[in-house]
Amino acid sequence: MSEDSADQKRWYVRNAGTSSEPTFIHPTADVSPLAKIGAGTQVWNWSQIRERAVIGRDTIIGQMTYIGVEVVIGDRCRVMPKTAIDTGTVIGSDVFIGPHCLFPNDTTPRAWSTRDMQGVRWYVEDGVSFAADVIVLPDVSVGHHAFVAVRAIVNKDVPPHALMIGTPARRHGWVSTAGHPMHMVRETDAGDLYVCPRTGEEVLILQEWKEGRWRPAALKATARS
Repeated sequence: MSEDSADQKRWYVRNAGTSSEPTFIHPTADVSPLAKIGAGTQVWNWSQIRERAVIGRDTIIGQMTYIGVEVVIGDRCRVMPKTAIDTGTVIGSDVFIGPHCLFPNDTTPRAWSTRDMQGVRWYVEDGVSFAADVIVLPDVSVGHHAFVAVRAIVNKDVPPHALMIGTPARRHGWVSTAGHPMHMVRETDAGDLYVCPRTGEEVLILQEWKEGRWRPAALKATARS
């Protein structure tokens, strides 16, 4: 076996699940043996994945990225370089996270104290996109298929399909599943019906989304239990 072949074999160190591609972990990455990495996922150079983190299948973790203790990331996500995702964050599937994004977990950080994160979680639902340099503050959840623009600071829960721009982030319309701006076609008792002019997709924007009363389904389920 050639030296190049030996190095390639060493990089492909895990292969869980049923993906047709093996899991790729760059030799400079620091992946805890207590972390779970799904089949087909790629972890690139100088990244760190901490204890009990769970990353799904076919996800890309870009170079110099930090994934904290017990962070959960779903399938088919793309986490671009130099992103930090701290303990407490639960990310769904098909989520795009641009470079230099931050997901801190302490609302009152001090050098001499650490927040007790036992049982504390917030959620990024499926299909969300974050452009570069976004900061999502602790205890803030983001609804499915929302789009957060470059350098936004998200300090309140974001409803599904919302287009968020600014510092702090404010809603500037609604986007389709494909990420295109939509326009309203009619009002209904349940909410406003929007359509994407590029794809023809129709999305019902619920009243609770417009009025700031949205909460992620996972937190609602926890509250009921």
